[in-house]
Amino acid sequence: MSAIGIDTREYDIDNSPSSSRDSIKTTSWLVLFMLSFVLIVVLVTGMFIMPAVSLFSHKSDVKFRKKRATALFHVIKENNLNPELDDEKLSNYVTELLYQERLRNWNGLSVILKWTSAMIPPNKEDHRPAI
Repeated sequence: MSAIGIDTREYDIDNSPSSSRDSIKTTSWLVLFMLSFVLIVVLVTGMFIMPAVSLFSHKSDVKFRKKRATALFHVIKENNLNPELDDEKLSNYVTELLYQERLRNWNGLSVILKWTSAMIPPNKEDHRPAI
């Protein structure tokens, strides 16, 4: 069949929009783009967002630690678990106990995990109970 401006040609699978070579190429680019996007999101989150959140939430974290220390102090005091300690010594004991726990966890972290927590090391006064 032929007409002016129309010719027939032999069918070639490589020119088909659904050729396997084109679909593999397209799929490869899509997978590469998705992996790159995930990697960028993970890096930005770990390097910038998590340290910023740690800086902004530090005051509330200290408040939580003091509240926990106070609760522990009252549990020990009310149940007479350490009767030989007066309030000041018991307060120092609870402070040291919680500080050492936090310090042990901090020393076990890698540099990357310390970075995500804004490199804020434990402070002993953050664990002092309000009595």
